This record gives sequence, structure tokens and C-alpha cells, in this order.
Amino acid sequence: MNTHGVTATCAIPLIHLANYFVQPNVRNNTAKAIELCDVALTLVNNYGGSSTDLTSQIYETFVNLMASFKHTTTELVKFSEGFNTQDASLMKPSSSCMTLFFTASNFLLSFLTNSTHPSTFRKSMRFANEEDDNISQSALGLWTQDVAYDTYKESYPRIASQQRPDLEFVYLANAVIWLTSESRYKEAAEIVLDRCYHVSRRLPISIFHLEFYFYAAVSLCLGSDSMPNTASLPLAAKIMKMYDLWADICPPNFESKSAILHACYSCAQSSKTSLTVLDNFEVAIETANRATRWIEACLANYLCAKWLKKTSESKRRISYYAQSALSIAATLKAERQVDMMQREFSSVFDSFNWAGVSILSDNQQPSPRVPHSLNNQLQHIFAESKYLPRQESNTSVSNNQEPNMLLRGPQDDLPTQSELTKAIKLCLTISESSDIDSIVTSLLESALLFSNVDYGAVVLNLNQSEPSIKAIGTLNNMYKFDDEPLGFRTDLVPYSLVVHCLLMGEAINKDDNPALFDSKFGSDHYYLHNPCSSAICIPIKSTNVYGVIYLERHTLPNEVPQSSPHFHSRKIDLIDLLCSQAAVSFGKSLVYSQMELAKKAAEDATAEKASFLANMSHEIRTPFNSLFACSLFLLDTSLTDAQREYVETIKSSALVTLSIIDGILAFSKIEHGSFNLDHAPFDLNSCVESAIQVTSEQTYNENLEIVFYNHCPGILEVMGDSTRVRQIIINLVGNAVKFTMEGHIKIILEAKHMGDKRYDLKLTVEDTGIGIPANSKSKVFGAFSQVDGSSRRVHGGSGLGLAISKKLVDIMNGNIHFDSVEGVGTTFYFTCPFEVSKYIEKSDVKPRNVALVLEDCFRREAFAQQLEFLNAKVSIFSKPEAFVNQKQKFDVIFVGDQFLSDLSKKIEELKGSDTQIHLITEFGTPVSHINLPEIGLSSILFAPMRRSRVEELLRESYEDPASLKKPKQQGTGSTAILGDTYPLKILLAEDNAINLRVASQHLKKLGYVADHAKDGVEVLEKCEAMLKAGGKYDVIFMDIQMPRKDGITATMELKESFIINGHVDLLPEIVALTANVAGEDRDKCLNCGMTDFISKPILPEELRRVLTRVGVHKKALQ
Repeated sequence: MNTHGVTATCAIPLIHLANYFVQPNVRNNTAKAIELCDVALTLVNNYGGSSTDLTSQIYETFVNLMASFKHTTTELVKFSEGFNTQDASLMKPSSSCMTLFFTASNFLLSFLTNSTHPSTFRKSMRFANEEDDNISQSALGLWTQDVAYDTYKESYPRIASQQRPDLEFVYLANAVIWLTSESRYKEAAEIVLDRCYHVSRRLPISIFHLEFYFYAAVSLCLGSDSMPNTASLPLAAKIMKMYDLWADICPPNFESKSAILHACYSCAQSSKTSLTVLDNFEVAIETANRATRWIEACLANYLCAKWLKKTSESKRRISYYAQSALSIAATLKAERQVDMMQREFSSVFDSFNWAGVSILSDNQQPSPRVPHSLNNQLQHIFAESKYLPRQESNTSVSNNQEPNMLLRGPQDDLPTQSELTKAIKLCLTISESSDIDSIVTSLLESALLFSNVDYGAVVLNLNQSEPSIKAIGTLNNMYKFDDEPLGFRTDLVPYSLVVHCLLMGEAINKDDNPALFDSKFGSDHYYLHNPCSSAICIPIKSTNVYGVIYLERHTLPNEVPQSSPHFHSRKIDLIDLLCSQAAVSFGKSLVYSQMELAKKAAEDATAEKASFLANMSHEIRTPFNSLFACSLFLLDTSLTDAQREYVETIKSSALVTLSIIDGILAFSKIEHGSFNLDHAPFDLNSCVESAIQVTSEQTYNENLEIVFYNHCPGILEVMGDSTRVRQIIINLVGNAVKFTMEGHIKIILEAKHMGDKRYDLKLTVEDTGIGIPANSKSKVFGAFSQVDGSSRRVHGGSGLGLAISKKLVDIMNGNIHFDSVEGVGTTFYFTCPFEVSKYIEKSDVKPRNVALVLEDCFRREAFAQQLEFLNAKVSIFSKPEAFVNQKQKFDVIFVGDQFLSDLSKKIEELKGSDTQIHLITEFGTPVSHINLPEIGLSSILFAPMRRSRVEELLRESYEDPASLKKPKQQGTGSTAILGDTYPLKILLAEDNAINLRVASQHLKKLGYVADHAKDGVEVLEKCEAMLKAGGKYDVIFMDIQMPRKDGITATMELKESFIINGHVDLLPEIVALTANVAGEDRDKCLNCGMTDFISKPILPEELRRVLTRVGVHKKALQ
């Protein structure tokens, strides 16, 4: 190489040199062997121009001598199949030795893996040397049982006289492998020791050597006990070390063989225990199974069963391994081995009907047929087709065999391997294109390159209306169009041909019948100016025709006409493959486009819905702001107890209604995943009571009793979202009220302590309503669904309540379910984990002696439990006579309105005493005609009773009586202190007159008078005027939605103006004052420069909090 330079001719000596370094007598040079082999293969790849004969010899040498150390046996079978049917002319006498090795190895691999039928292999074995052919046919006959072993032995003197080590080795090694497979170990071992091993050392290690050494070692180990020659085990140990070394180089090929040899060697050693031997066989079987080397797995199971039969009395264990071996052999269709094992282990099989053999999974099942295409890992060695041997005539292929694409002649109609490879690469390029334009470009470029034409065009009809030209091009240039109408550009493509192909969905090839083509399409305007020698139009179709590709070739003036068609069937098939891939890509692109459009439409609809709901919330909150504020202002005046109860109800209902509106807005957020729960402390009992109150007040029914049992009254506050919890309870109780005409509705609250401050709260809503039919239970939690969806249904509603509840409960990591019996009633269960933030063991209300005069009902029981928690000693009277006749003195008496007339005399007697008497009545009962002081009553309590109101009445019973006579006012005396403590200059930006009055009144009650701006423009003007006057505003309450300039814009411009003019220290705090309560609205306000947020309706506590914070901050700066 140094003298004459580097060429592909150097590859064969390098492969032989590499083979030398894997010889058993050469140690620790396996890495060098692999390096030399890689160099040899690189020479083939990098130096072209080698003849087919030389390339074939290099390939043959590599596979026979070194491929076993780099690739698996399965891959070797694939490589060798390319030569099974090659012509004898390729077998040169100079390479007859290697050809003999290669053919023998090829046969052995193919036959042992059952990948080629022996009769097919026999036809393919033809040698230039007659002796080689005779010995090969004889060796094959031994395996096919056409030649008896005694007849085979008779040929040895003639073989030995040839003085050819290669011929002698193949002959003897074949006999050793066959004898070992027949369990004739002693005969095989004698051949190994007498002559065969010595001959093998004179030759390079081939595939045939690797099989020979393995079976030789097996026979030496298992035949040693019947041989006086002590050399058998040392030689077996030497071979075993070779396989240990090779297992490190290529574990898939040699690891399982090495493990089997260790197991066999331990069999021959008397020092090894039976347990050790069995463990070695187990390792060998596991190794072979893991590597899916089924021939060796079968052999390991068979040898283990054979050893157990000889040394053990356990027929069950023998049967296990024998059955495993038989199962694999049957799967591999190794009929000779199956017959042999059935004969050998017939007594074991007959004794045990054993069905415990594991069935191999699909990915582990040994395949009796190995694919015929070359393996990808070696395909680069002979990537160019000129390096590959081709047959000169078509080879017949059986129905169950794949034709080898690499062995076809140029005249075959089917594509060659290089053409298929190129087509597949182009298909991948098309498939990776993401949009219509890139798919068109990739398709046209690929078709022009592949078909070697002068011009091409792609016409699409994706919208099934007017076809359009998307691209035209040559090999050197490409032009793309933006949906150029086909009818307007008949100068670019033959209009009649393209339309025909689009409509009929069939390919039109001029080369098939030029005369017919010209008669049908020759008069097309395009061909009058663009004559061509060959043209084809192929549809781009899958389930639909998406378009066509048009290709044409011109004949140059001095060009010799082609004897064969330019667009022959092979080329058409491959172009059609490109079109099919493009059609699939078009289909995917259209689906993606439709998905994007649908997604955008859904997002737009969701955004519009969210915007609509947000605007509706704003519009509803604006009048509710004044409604709620007026109820607060009214509570600050002198009211009777009945009037105060009604106003409290107005206030409570207004807040709950707003919570419901917020809930509807929240449902929209839940739908598109932008919903967040609040995490703040809230009064659990009040939350449940307010929800019950708002639903019970809507329906007055004297036959329906609504009662609330609080079995965990000590839990005062929990952490969570009170609005969502209240909404769930409103929906559940409202649903019960709607479907219950008479009887009762029980709301039961229970708690289970889970550790620390964690409790599982359970709310049960039980009714005696109509129940839910069994066939309608699946509809209960569906959105906009009704159990009775007909137009004649009695019960109204949108069907959204329980759907919202279910979604909210899921978000809160809770659970909601129900039990129902039609005609009996329904019970809903709502459970959810909460953290308790405030808990008391007992109330701090002073003990009171209380009489409860109510008829027998659930309400009386629940009310008594409530009073007892408030430290009251309760005496219950179910009849008025019992109460009249008793002599006990009570601090507080609660009387049901049904007993009022019966107790009139008793009440009259108690008038003027310290005893307070309260009337209990249903909400909605007319009470305006009742003069409480005149008949001796202290107040009216509406059912269901709120604990806070009951606690207030009990406390009043031991307070100074004079304080009870004062009107319950909250004048400006107490709250005006805030304005005195923290004097502030306030600007109120509000465009709504009613909201302005409400906000001004709230501020007035806190001791403040605010300036007014009706929009953002006036805010800027008033702030500028204040600065010029030498003053500044401390705080601006800024409405968001205002004419001319909204609050967000005004805030940003105000902040920018103060910064530019150097008045940063004088910048007022800006507090958002808005009816938009969505989380994104709050973030938008805070991000633009506002410092706080108050939602409408305005809560006095929130307003006080903000003003206090601003006042404290102002004082700190002074």
C-alpha cells in the first residue's frame, strides 16, 4: 500500500490480516482486528471504479471471515442470501477456496435457521471445480437424509488425497456438526481430535469455523466420559476460552454459545455439583432467550434435559426442559430435531401431560423465515448498484418469498434497490413538508429530479371549485404561483389533458400510444406552441383527487431517439409513489388547516362568550351597587324589627345574587381552563345559612319544611372560596326545592378530622321529592340537560346548576354524588377537604333558660341543637297547653306562629317582665299587621333561623334593657373618626350618576368629601389644576369604563405625565373602582400602575381598608 498506493484491491489482504488477529493463539488484539476491517470497508466505499468481480470477492471475503464479529447471525443470513442464486460465472477459480467456505457457511446458517429450503439451496450451489460441487452436494445430502453417514464416510480417502485443507476441513467439520446434532458425541469428538481441529488451524477463521468450534467443544465435553483420550477436555476448555473472548467482541453472536459451553464443560467435571450444572444451563437458556437465538435456546434446553435424564430421577424437571426444547424446535419447523426428541423423551412425555411451557410473545417468537433485504448496517458497503452482483435473467420467486430487489437485471420492470432508496428518500422529503406550498415544491422538485424530464407543473383542486396552477419548473428553476386559475394560463399546461386527469383520476402517458394521445390532446392550445416527445399526467390522489402533476420531455435536434419509452412502467410506479405520498401530505395539511380554523372559531366564540358574560356582569353589578348600598344606608336608620329583618334579607339576597352572576361567569372560565379559586377565610355556618336562605325565600310553601342541621358548630371559619361553596349549596338546595312539593328538605353539615387543621366536610341535602328515574341518572350532571326535557315539563330551569356544581367540586378536589329512588326522594352528598382557620369548643354566650314552643317537626329539633350550642338550657313544648300549665321562669321564649293565638293570655301575663318572647314564622308569611309591643312580642324570627341572629337575641336578653330601646343606628359619630384620623384629598372618577351618589355617600359616612371627574380626561385636567394650585390628591378612585378616556388609559397617561414633569413624589395612589371582577381585569388594573382594587357593589369594610392604608402611608411620609 505504501509502494503502489491505496486502492480497493487492498481490502481483501486487510480483511485476512484482521482475521489473523481473532485467531485463538493471538491475544488482546481484537480491537486491531476491527480497525483493520473498518479500513478495508472504507476502501470499498471511497475508491470507486472497482469491477463487479472484485467487489463480489471483497463482499464474500468480509462476510465469510469478519462479519460474524460485527453483525448478528440473522444479519449474516440476510447478507448471504444475496449470493444464493448468483450465476456460476461469478465463481472464479482463483477464489474457489473462499467460495467453498462461503457456500458451506451460507448453507449451514440458512438450514439451521430454516430460512432457505434445502432443495432451493441445492439448485443454487454450482462450482467451477467439479470436486467442490460433489463434496458440497454430498454434505447437503447428509442433512437432507439423502446420503447415509456411512456412505458419506466412504468419500474421505478421496477427499484426503486432494491435498486441499479447505476441502478436507469442510468435509470433516460438516460431519462433526451433523454427528453432534444427532447426539453421537463420541464419534464427533474422535474426528475433532484425530484430524479436523488440526486442519482447521491451517485456514483463516470463517463462519463455518465458528459453528465447527462450537459443536466440536460440545462433543468433546459430552463425549469425554466414553473416551480414554484425556485430551478432549483440555481442547474443549481452549475452545471455550476462544468463545469467551469473542463474546466480548460481539455478545449477540457468541454470548449464548459461550454460556452453553460452560454448562457442557461443567457436566464433564466430576467436581461440579448438580446444582452448579443446572445453574449453568439456566444461565445459558436465559442468555439465548434474551438474545432471541432460538437454535441455541433449543439446544440448551435439550442438553439440560439430556443431562437430567442421565443424572436425575425427577421426570417432571426433565419434562420441563424437554418440552421447552420441543416447543422451540416445532416453532422453527425443525422436523428432524422434533422427531429425535420425541423418540428420546417419549417415556417422559407419556408420563406427564405437562402444559406449563411458556408461550413465547409475538416479539420473541422465533421466525422460520428471515427477510431477504440486505441489512441497513452493511448496506452502505455496497450502496452503489454497480458494486452489487446482478443476475442476467429473471429469477422465479415462490409465493411465500420476497424477490431480492438487489439481484434484478436492468431490464426488469420492478424498481431496483437504488431507485427504491432514492424514491423513499424523496417520499420522506415530501412527508416532512408542513404546508401546501412546501409539499408542492418538494413534489415537483422530486419528480423532475427522479424522472429526468425538461419541464413539469403541479395543478391543485383542493377546494373542489376552480383548479389552480401552484408551481412550474425545470431542473434548474422553480416558479410558484398564488393559486393561478388553470383556465387563465393555458400557455403553461395542456388544459384538456389536465382536466381529463382531474375528472377521471387516471394517469395519461403519451408513450403508451402516441397516436391516440395526439388524436385526443394534440390539438390543445398548449401543444401547438410546445411540442414534446414524451408527456405524462398523473393524478395526486388518495381517497380524493387533490390535483395532478404534469411532466414532459423534449427531443433535442441532434439527439438519437430512444428505443424504449421514457416513461416506462417502473418510472411511472415510482412517480405515482411520490404522488401518493403528496396526496397523504395534502390530506394531513387540509385536516390541520381545518383544525386550526375550528380551533380559532372555538377560541373566538369562547372569547366572545367570556366578553359577553363579563359585560353582562358589569351591567348587572352597576344597578346592584346602588341596591346594595341603599340597603346598607337604610340599616343605619331607625327600623322596627320586622323592617330590619326585611332589609337584611334584601342585602343578603343582593350579595347572593351577585355571587350567582359571578358563578355563571366562572363557568365560562372553567370551560376554557382559566378559572382560579380564592383561598381566604370565611364563616362556614353563615355561608351555608345564606345559601339556604336565598333558596327558601324564593318559594313559600306551608307544606314544605326546610331545615339545617349543623353537626360541627365549633368550626367557625375555613380557608377556601366562599362564593363557590355557596354557589354549590344554592344549586343543591335549589334543585331540592324545585322538585319537592311537600315533606321536608334536610341540609346536614358534618366534619371528619383528618389531622392538624385539615377536615373533610360533608354536606348532605335530602329531600322527599319526585326522585330521579333510573334511565335519567346519567343526565344529572350534564350541562343544559333536564331529567324531563320535554316541552310539557312542570319544573323549569336551565339545567346548568348541577353541571356547574360538579365542575366546581372537581376543581376543589372534592366529590359529589347522589342516591335517588323515584317517587321517594333524592339525597345529594357533597364532600370536600378544608383547612379550619378558626375553631371553638363552646360559645361565649351566657347560659340562658329558653322555652321552645313549636309543633313536632324537624325544625324544632335542629333549632334546639343550635340553642344548646349557644349554652342555652332548652325546654321543648309541642303543645301550647303544656307551656301554659308550667310554672318555670324563662329568660327567652320562642313561639311558633301557629300557637300565637293559643298563647295570647300567657304572653299578656309576661308583658313588662324581663322575659323576651320572639315569634318564629316562615319567610313570606304576612306580619305587617302585627304590632309586636302591643301583644308583648320582642321580635320576629324568620325560618330557617340564622345562628348569628339567634345569638344576637340571646345576648340582648342579658344586656342593659335601656340599650335595647335605642334605635339601632350607625350614624356618622363612630365612623367619622376615620376622616378625622386620616384627612385625605380624594378624587372620585365616575360617569354613572347613581354610582356617584352611592360612592359619595359611603365616603361621607367615613368623614370624607370627594371631588368628582366624569371621565379620564377630567381626571388629568383636575390633577393638573391641583398641581398648579400647589396641592395634590392623595387618592383617586378610578372607574374603569368611562367615556372619552377609560380608567386604564387615564392611569397610564397620568403616571407618565407626573414622571416627565418631575412630580413622581406627588403622584396620587390610584384605586380601581369597577364592576368588572374577573381575575384578568384585576391584573390589568394593577399592571397599568393602580395600587389597589375595589369591586362593585362597594363594601364599607373594603373602602375603610383602602383609605386606612393610604392614610397610614401618608402619615409615615410626613
